[in-house]
Amino acid sequence: MVWLTPAPKPGQSSTQPTAILTTCLTNQVWADSQAEALTLGGDLVTINDANENQWVVDTFATYGGTSRTIALGFNDLAVEGDWVWVSGESVTFTNWGSGQPDNVNGESYAYVAADGIWNDGQSGLWKSHPIHGVVEVVPEPATLSLLAIGGLAMLRRRK
Repeated sequence: MVWLTPAPKPGQSSTQPTAILTTCLTNQVWADSQAEALTLGGDLVTINDANENQWVVDTFATYGGTSRTIALGFNDLAVEGDWVWVSGESVTFTNWGSGQPDNVNGESYAYVAADGIWNDGQSGLWKSHPIHGVVEVVPEPATLSLLAIGGLAMLRRRK
């Protein structure tokens, strides 16, 4: 199942969307979610502040009244303890739970639960919950222009 949510992230103008977010197939391991994100032209989601963290939780982790664990694009695969975003963005915010990340059994992937708290986990189930990858796709400026032109054309047809 894939849900598309063409919505701006917090702090972005709704008239100038710069990000399209989608949840990937459920029950995927982290690497498969990231691979699917790449095929969609993005990466697993990057969270830059508390408002964005809450937006991701509200939009995806509790979608339809069902609690979900969300895979983030945050990992320490290259160097244990050196957490990085797969998007290459700088780390400006984390929301680790108490004592996390703890690297129990080689945990190298970050997940956010429906309460908004982050935990590290292995690639697959987290605390026996299926993982839902949230993909962030940032359209190129030319794509945004095409979307805007398409939107204007749709408005004109309605008149």
